[in-house]
Amino acid sequence: MTLLPKETKHLITAGSVMLATLFAYGALFFFIQEKMSETADLVLKKEDEGMRMVHIRALEKSLKETASEREKISSYFVRKNEAVQFIERIEELGRRSNLSLSLQNVSVADKEKVFRLNANAEGRFEDMMYFLELLPNLPYKISLEAANMRGKLEGAGPEEGRPGIWSGSFTIVLESFVD
Repeated sequence: MTLLPKETKHLITAGSVMLATLFAYGALFFFIQEKMSETADLVLKKEDEGMRMVHIRALEKSLKETASEREKISSYFVRKNEAVQFIERIEELGRRSNLSLSLQNVSVADKEKVFRLNANAEGRFEDMMYFLELLPNLPYKISLEAANMRGKLEGAGPEEGRPGIWSGSFTIVLESFVD
């Protein structure tokens, strides 16, 4: 076996050390690169979380500031579970108008999202007109789909002998109905 000259041995050793150093540098570079990437991802996530918290606080503040306005707007709509209160308000208008008001039919048209109320009333003509004037003053979108009024003849019906008694039938449509 032949021995390599001393310079060749030094050259091989130096080359091996350089290769080992280069390999260590490359491994360290990739390790640092990976850690930097992870750190950058964590920083971005933290910034996103911070921005999300800022947006949440802003939204909570807006909700607090607009609570009364949203409550007002909400009062202009009748929900399905509030239908009985709405009917009671109509009946109260009838009483305030000195009418004998009886509800005949209540229906909800799903396609149109409206609430229909058919009612019959008896009373003086002025009271009927007052009732019809009060309806639009309710804080809802209400329309009168049909209104029929007729004077009763003397001696006919339960109000015998009382001239000036009128009977009427009305179809009231609540358009601000929310299912």
